[in-house]
Amino acid sequence: SNAALDRAGRLGDGWLAAWCSPRRFAEGTALVEQVGIDRDVDWHHGLQIWAGVGDDAAEGRTHVAAGMQRFYGMPFEPFEKYTPVGTADDIVAFLEPFVEAGAKTLSLKACGPDPETELEVIAEVAARLRR
Repeated sequence: SNAALDRAGRLGDGWLAAWCSPRRFAEGTALVEQVGIDRDVDWHHGLQIWAGVGDDAAEGRTHVAAGMQRFYGMPFEPFEKYTPVGTADDIVAFLEPFVEAGAKTLSLKACGPDPETELEVIAEVAARLRR
C-alpha cells in the first residue's frame, strides 16, 4: 500500500516488496525515496518472491503452485503473474526488470523437484543477476 511505502520512506532504509510488477516496484521505490528525500539514507530495496524450478514453465508452475497453496491455504492463480517459473533462463528473464528497477536484494523461495535442484538453479540465477 502507499501508506506502507510512506512509512518506509519516513522510517526505513528501503522497501522489501512482494507480489508486484516491475513497474509497481519502480513506482514504489521512487515513492519511498521521495518521501525520505530529506533523510541521509543509502537506500536498499529488495523483493521477496517465490520461484518454480523445473525443466520448463509447466513443471516449475506445478512445483510452486503446490508449495504456495500449502503455505497460504489458497489457490495459486492470484499469485501466478508475480511468480517466475521454469529454468534458470526463465527465472533470470523474469527478475531482470526488478534488478534494473533498483532491487539490490532478491529473497527467493524456490520450489522444485528436490532441494538440490532448487539450490543449483537459484545459485545460477543469483550469479547471473549479480552486478
